[in-house]
Amino acid sequence: MRWLVVLYLGSVVYAYTFAAPIPRPRKATDAEANARVLEGRMMRVPQSVPAGDQDFADGIGLSDTSMVIRHGGKTDPHMLIHFDSHGLIVQADGDGGDTAQRIGMVFFRYHDAQAFERALDQLEVAPGIYVRHPYQPGFRSDPNRFSRDQQRPIIMALGMYDMHDRLGRMALAHLLRFGKYQNKDYLGPSHLGEYLRAFKAWPLYPVLFFTDVGLLVSSVDIAVRARLDGDNVDDNNHLMALIQSKQVMPTPLSWLASRIYKDFRPLNLGNQVLGEEDPVQGALSWYHRAESGGNPFIAELYRPAIAGL
Repeated sequence: MRWLVVLYLGSVVYAYTFAAPIPRPRKATDAEANARVLEGRMMRVPQSVPAGDQDFADGIGLSDTSMVIRHGGKTDPHMLIHFDSHGLIVQADGDGGDTAQRIGMVFFRYHDAQAFERALDQLEVAPGIYVRHPYQPGFRSDPNRFSRDQQRPIIMALGMYDMHDRLGRMALAHLLRFGKYQNKDYLGPSHLGEYLRAFKAWPLYPVLFFTDVGLLVSSVDIAVRARLDGDNVDDNNHLMALIQSKQVMPTPLSWLASRIYKDFRPLNLGNQVLGEEDPVQGALSWYHRAESGGNPFIAELYRPAIAGL
């Protein structure tokens, strides 16, 4: 028994000291490389979703055009969302550095299992191993640069669709890295809670009374730190975690975390510049605003959930 403990502890030390066992980035095919040369730029040309264009919707993998919203014959600037030629969500300039995060965040609220699967098929480059964007060079397609900020939204979205096979591959890969994310980020208590809720693991419900302490601490941390900087608005993953905890296996601690976040999150530039009344909605709208090259549709997609938080 003693040798088993020593072996386990030695494995943990090794895993947290050296790089996680992750495959090399996928090499682009000749066709993809030639396409980049022809385009004369490293990223695909982004597009905003046009209204009522079923061919475009089919091309990017949407089952219908309900994501497309226009008013008065003109594209509503609050409803813009940018896709590249692969149907992956990018920034206005085509940058896919946060593509995985955006895909998880969008499909967590916009329910289209087929489109979500198509995107995941491209992001998952090995069983349970993901990249930010599979076709863009550098850190974007490097599995070792796939951070927890990118992975957490995908975990929560997989749970919403009950895609337990894919979620299981991700969890197994995570376990084999002794709890580390692909870029060696640490797994926090609240992140474990996101896994438990994604699997709807009711037998482990008591564990959430421990993991939700992290959720509560994060709410307090945002309420304090955001008072010092009105531009501190990257609440994306925390907001998703609170919504998940309200919908799946809620605890008194998760309820308190939501109340603290909703009631004490300070005003920010989204309220002062964009005129949003709710501080939470203001933070999301400011983060995803079109003027910064973002996807304002994401903020609108979460508006009903924020109102009911």
